[in-house]
This record gives sequence, C-alpha cells and structure tokens, in this order.
Amino acid sequence: MEKKRQVVAVVGGSFAGRRVERLLSSQGFEVKLIDAKGFWEYHPAACRAIVEPAHAKRIVLPQPLGTVLAKVVSIEPTKHSIPDVTYEASGSASSSGVTPHEEGFIPRDIGEHGTEEGTSAGALRLEDGERVPFDFCVICTGSAYAEPVKANLVQAQSVEERVRQFQSAHETLQTCKDVVVVGGGFVGVELAAEIVGKFGKGKTVTLISSHPTLLERMPEAVGTACQSWLEAKGVKIVFNEKVDAGNMQADVVLTNSGQRFKADVVYNCVGFRAQAEVLREHYSAALDARGGARVNKHLQVEGLRNVFAVGDCMTGMGEEKNALNADLGASLAALNIQRLAAGGALATFPEGVCHGAASVPQIVCISLYKWSGVMQFNGLVLTGFVPAMVKSLVEYFQVASAGESRIHTGAWDIIEAINIKLGRYLFVSSSDKKN
Repeated sequence: MEKKRQVVAVVGGSFAGRRVERLLSSQGFEVKLIDAKGFWEYHPAACRAIVEPAHAKRIVLPQPLGTVLAKVVSIEPTKHSIPDVTYEASGSASSSGVTPHEEGFIPRDIGEHGTEEGTSAGALRLEDGERVPFDFCVICTGSAYAEPVKANLVQAQSVEERVRQFQSAHETLQTCKDVVVVGGGFVGVELAAEIVGKFGKGKTVTLISSHPTLLERMPEAVGTACQSWLEAKGVKIVFNEKVDAGNMQADVVLTNSGQRFKADVVYNCVGFRAQAEVLREHYSAALDARGGARVNKHLQVEGLRNVFAVGDCMTGMGEEKNALNADLGASLAALNIQRLAAGGALATFPEGVCHGAASVPQIVCISLYKWSGVMQFNGLVLTGFVPAMVKSLVEYFQVASAGESRIHTGAWDIIEAINIKLGRYLFVSSSDKKN
C-alpha cells in the first residue's frame, strides 16, 4: 500500500510561501499553497512602478496554477492541542493540574526537537467555512503597508486590478507639484529617489525622517551616500521630525514640533504591520503587540509544534525584513518540517541555513532611480552604478523565478548560496567572526 503523503498548508504566496512550496513538493509532501489574492508582486520594485506604471506589468504576475485563491480566517486546533480541562471561573484548572491560558495551552520550548509533543494545530478555516486539514503549516502572510506601495486588497484581487492601482497612483503623482514622503527608511528613500529621478526638479520633494540620519539601522556610510544623492537632486530632507498619521493629509503636513510642509500628495513610508491574524482566534498568545507571530529558534510559532512562521509576519529573530531573510526563513522551515516528519533534531535560525553563522549576512541594495544605488555587503559599502545593476539583476532573477522558470530558479538558488557562503567570511567584523 502506498504511504499517504503528509500535507503542508502554506498560507501566503509571496517570496517565502513559494519557496516553501517548491522545496517541500520536491520532497514528496502534498503542499497546498493558499493566497487571498490572485497575483504575485515583486514588492521591492513597487516604487519604480509608481513613477513608471509600465513597469508594473513586469513585476505583477498571476499566482501559479494550483494555488487555492481564498482568505484564511484562522488556524484551527486539533482535539489534542488544547487540553481537555474544565476551568473554574477563577481561571484555575479543575483537573489535570494544567494552568489555563487565554487561548489554550502554551507549552515550553524543549530544545533541539522544538516545541513539546502533543500541541499541534490541525486545519485552516477559510472565509467560506471550508476546512483545509494539514499535518504541517507555514504562515507566510507578510506585512501590511500604506498604499500605494502595497496593494489595497479590497480593490485589487487580480493582476489587472493591481496594475490599475499603480496606474492610478502614477496619475495622481503626475498632477502634483509638492510631494512629501514621510519616513527615512528603505521605502522612503527609494520612493523619493524614484520621484526626483523620473521628474527631476519639476516637483518639490520633501523627505521627513524621525531619525538624525537616513537608513539608521545601516552603516552610517549608506545613509550619508543616499542623503548626498537625494540632496544633489533637489530633495529637501528634514531630520528628527515625527508626523502622526492624522497629520499626513494632503495640503499641509504637520510635524510634532509644529513645522508645516505644503503637500499635494503625501506618501506614508513609516514602518509596516506584521500580518499574522490567522492566529488570533485560537492562538492570540502567540501574537506580539504589533500583530507578529512570535517564533522560537526553529521558527515554530510559540506553543505549536507543527506550525511555522517566516518572513515579515514573524517576530522574535531580530533580522531585517527583506526578501533574502524571507527566503532563508522559508528554507529553514522547509528543512525542519522534513526533520519533524522523520523524527530528527531541528535546525535553528539562522545557523541552519547560514553555515553555522549566528547572524544573517548583511546584503542589501538600495536603488537611487535607475542608474545609481548603494549596496552593503557586511562591512563593505559600494555606491554608484554597480549597486544599481545588482539591484536590477536581483529583480530579473526573482521575477523570472516567480514566473516558474526552472533555469532562473536554479541559477538564483546558486547565486544566493554563494552569497550566503561568502557572507560568512568576507567583510565581517571581528565580533561576527567569533560567532
């Protein structure tokens, strides 16, 4: 008799979700990829698509055949994931001696084999009420970000609708003279650069940062290089000023110190919100205050043996939120599912996918429109044309891989593996080498 294949439910079909699906399908698992929208988007190029909407047609693709297009409402427990205990009104256990939790029993972490046996979820519940049973689940639901950088899913459920959103955002920008970008991180810097790169000094662009430098989490040289490029193109950069959401209105943007900036359009590029709402109904204790899924060192969701979370939706690892780390998290989750299925010891993040290194190599590219950029490779910082070309090549391979080109997918896997290996040893600080 043929052995029944174990089912892996993957919630979310972006970078991480697609990688999990590919890795586990090739290992004999039955993988069900579920996404609420009918398109995949290369998010790092969204700023380019706002200023050049024709680019949207290259970076927005249909989900692959076989993807279940549905909204997952919750992850459902199995009969044994919440102890069969009757609780007193005071909240103390009346039998078995188990201390109750707000949403169920949350076990301890027990080392190399991950979370304690017997605490497993068993199915996804979809918006239409259908249940999708699984043996393992990986949450890859990403993050929410202000429009138009990320899609308004109320309005966009297909490739065509998302492309129209970019076209609409472009038309709005075209008619504006005074532009305010709030946020001096990756998105804010790249969006300001795209606008002045495309429209030159025909638009007045103001970039407001709450920090004393741009890209404050990166080496100082990166922020300085971006600042120099932007200011040379006419961008006014305002540091150490915060703008509350209620004050990001067109006409006038008001900072917390009382400064006012004229604005025909305002782009909110301040942070993002992790999206792990599928846990809230039954496992809310696994969510942090910002809605992220708390995970252990094996990327298992806190309290669940067979549910993993990777990418923007997870919290607790301290890594930068980017496509590289989403890929690495997906690889580790896929590896650990195979090990769990085989009864083996689980790998840890990031050591299990970074050749034993205690941190992920810092490999980041920031585009300053088409022909310039800044790249960090651990302690090395490059500026100018080369980083811009690297960023374009990354986009080319990622989009081609999303289009299910086996050649490009294989090539990208090799490129990524080489960079992770080199990043273990090149341009690292002495403290990192010790790790």
